[in-house]
Amino acid sequence: MDGNYYTAYTYKLRSAGALPMSPGNFLVQTFGANKNEIKSYEATTTLPKTEDFVGASSDGSYISASFQRLPHLTSAGQQVFSGQTIGKTIFIDEDDIPGS
Repeated sequence: MDGNYYTAYTYKLRSAGALPMSPGNFLVQTFGANKNEIKSYEATTTLPKTEDFVGASSDGSYISASFQRLPHLTSAGQQVFSGQTIGKTIFIDEDDIPGS
């Protein structure tokens, strides 16, 4: 993929269902977290290929992507797109979540 992009990360805590301890008080037991890398592209002339996705290839890097064609062309006449990719899930310890 070419073009400028911003990288961010999403974290999702993995837990069992809340256990009632007393009226109005619950305990949530956690057992790790999921981490995904999100890349947001301002402008790119290339799009991910089918084999770049986890479901199509064991070496795939993405679980999803969404792009829109912009009403611009490069000086070479190429179409320009903006959008984002979501990288495959990495399982981490909940203590590795920033701010935890």
